[in-house]
Amino acid sequence: MACILLFGKPETIQSCVPGYKTDAIYRVENLDRYDDRLIVENNLMESYDLLIDFIKKHTDDKFFLIDGVNVSLKTAIAREIVSNLLVHREFKSAFPAS
Repeated sequence: MACILLFGKPETIQSCVPGYKTDAIYRVENLDRYDDRLIVENNLMESYDLLIDFIKKHTDDKFFLIDGVNVSLKTAIAREIVSNLLVHREFKSAFPAS
């Protein structure tokens, strides 16, 4: 199952793990409705890139210095969110991660 989740095609993943889905929702205007949404059913490698791009699209990159070097906090936070979301989930559950 690990190989299928890491490198498999969406059809193969859905046949082995039918509940595998990650739902990314961006809410700003009205908290009852979403402003943008991304449903990811790709393998974990592709899902990581798609979710990172989704977060980068909807967050500001504020200026931040660490030891005199400009560091992108948006990238660091996005990596933590996405990696934890994809790794620490129950793959047997039919409930989508969001």
